[in-house]
Amino acid sequence: MSDDTRERIAALEVQVKHLAETLDKTNDVVTELRDLLLQAKGARWLLGILIAIGGFTAGIAAKYLPFLPR
Repeated sequence: MSDDTRERIAALEVQVKHLAETLDKTNDVVTELRDLLLQAKGARWLLGILIAIGGFTAGIAAKYLPFLPR
C-alpha cells in the first residue's frame, strides 16, 4: 500500500468514527422523544377520561338541579 492510500484509509476511519458517534447521539434523542410522546399519549387518555367524568357529573347535576329546594 502506498502512503497516500494509508492516509485516505485513516481519514475514512476518522469519518466513520465521527458518524458512529453522531448516530449514537441521534438514537438517544429519538428515544427521549419517543418516551415523551408515549407519556403525552397517557396524559391525553387521562384528560379524556376526566372530561367524560366532568360531563357526566354536569349532566346529572343539570337533571336534578330543578328539584333542589331554594
